[in-house]
Amino acid sequence: NDNSLTGSLPPEFGMLENATKVLLQNNNLTDALPDTIGDMAELEVFNIKNNEFSGPLPESFYELYSLSLFDASNNMLSGNLSPSIGMIPNLTYLRIANNGFSGPLPAEVGELGNMTELLLVDNEFSGLLPGAVGDLINLVELDLGNNAFEGPIPSEISGLESLRVLSMYSNNFTGPIPSGIGGLKNLEEFDITANQLTGELPDEFYSLESLVSFYSAYNMFWGTISP
Repeated sequence: NDNSLTGSLPPEFGMLENATKVLLQNNNLTDALPDTIGDMAELEVFNIKNNEFSGPLPESFYELYSLSLFDASNNMLSGNLSPSIGMIPNLTYLRIANNGFSGPLPAEVGELGNMTELLLVDNEFSGLLPGAVGDLINLVELDLGNNAFEGPIPSEISGLESLRVLSMYSNNFTGPIPSGIGGLKNLEEFDITANQLTGELPDEFYSLESLVSFYSAYNMFWGTISP
């Protein structure tokens, strides 16, 4: 990591079958990840942030069953996240901010019970946010900002009792803030700026005693602020 490596990863890279960590962040690596990446059965940490990797994740990526951290932030990766993402049981940190991922977030992400960070900001995800996200009971940070998610905020988010940061700014979420927001007892930062949310703040919102920052500009809320 932190060198001036260029070019693409060769198919032979997958021959590192016993590697547990790959740290290639902050280089100038390009092109698609090789299909052989799935042969690295012992891989636990895969950090390729701040490069120029492009194209979709190969299907073999979802065979990295030992993976706990994947950081591909600030690349040019694209395509959909496969429902097979739910088959990586130890995945704890999924950081793919600032890429070109698109399509819906698969409901299978809710099967990642160890997840603590899900950072999807600055992509092109669209469609409804699946209620299965509420199954991520260990999630501490959920960043969905600057995508194209639409529809209501699912009531199932009430299950995210460990959540401290919820960022949903610059999407197309509609409808009211669900009353289940009151279940987020540890929430410290809540950003819903620039959506199409409506209605009054639910009474349960005022029970968020840990809340430090709340950003809600550029929506269509009405009513009065409760004392």
